[in-house]
Amino acid sequence: MLDTLKEQNSDPELISDIKLIRKQVERCREILYQMSADAGEHLAESLKTFTIKELFAKVLEGCPEKILRQVRIDCDIMEFTIRMPFRTLYRIIRGLIKNAIDASDSGHPVFVSCRKDENYLYIKIRDLGHGMDEETLFRAIDPFFTTKETGKGLGLGLFLAESAAERFGGKLNLTSFPEQGTTAVISFSLKQIHNS
Repeated sequence: MLDTLKEQNSDPELISDIKLIRKQVERCREILYQMSADAGEHLAESLKTFTIKELFAKVLEGCPEKILRQVRIDCDIMEFTIRMPFRTLYRIIRGLIKNAIDASDSGHPVFVSCRKDENYLYIKIRDLGHGMDEETLFRAIDPFFTTKETGKGLGLGLFLAESAAERFGGKLNLTSFPEQGTTAVISFSLKQIHNS
């Protein structure tokens, strides 16, 4: 279709729109391919044993200094060992932190904490940003729902986070209020991720 439009000297804006759709479809295809790999299908990412400290080190690896100053980590269980698909988990946590940073005014802190009880591991990401109204919060986890401008995200991050949490016996909880920020808490069942 793009070639035909170019041959017919069609409206440049229409050609630009088609190129954007093509780019987004390709990006979506790559994300879905990676989702399959991260979910253990086809490419079969194996389970890896690692500490919470190693997880957070990877999450923050390569982040600009500005982001590192913004993210505040509070975790008393850094040496706690879990067994999960490492790449999947760090990408999910990094995505949740990126969402929090994107929702915050420049320089405002994003708080990341980690704790466990007798049944679950919890990782909480809280921002003091713009927050979401009730309708947006209700739809936030829906696949392909996004409030970001075109090219900044496809609306799959929260859906993937929830899917991973459920796969390991947990869930994703979101709370948010306009102009008060958002809190995301992802949990995983210790029975499924920790070998005592």
